Amino acid sequence: MKEFVVGRIPGIGLHLGLSRGLYAACAHLHQMQTEIPAEEPLFPAAPFLVRRGADEEREEMSRKARRTFYEREDERLVTVRREMANAYRTQEVPAGLLRGAPLVVEGPEARGGVLEARTAETYMAVEPTDPIMPGHR
Repeated sequence: MKEFVVGRIPGIGLHLGLSRGLYAACAHLHQMQTEIPAEEPLFPAAPFLVRRGADEEREEMSRKARRTFYEREDERLVTVRREMANAYRTQEVPAGLLRGAPLVVEGPEARGGVLEARTAETYMAVEPTDPIMPGHR
């Protein structure tokens, strides 16, 4: 019996999930990335760059900002990898990111007719009323 953190993608009847450990590791990575200060926008949309050649200038600004961001990210990577491995092991999710109880996936009949697939770390289900399913019944 495996617990997954599952979310439904609205409008298409698809449910995607991660094991608690994988979700915790990804949440720690996301948290670290949001803490890296971005002094310049990664994808500048400066409206004043409307003259000829502005696309190249905007692209260069964007490349420079992304390069700076990735350099800062690399500086923290050793520590973050250790934190992610620990989060995966302990399944500890940063406060406020996980609401409600995780879904316990026991078997294909456990969810009442949804088409399911899972690995040790991932879960996917498609509702039978999904718009892409009618031709495949």
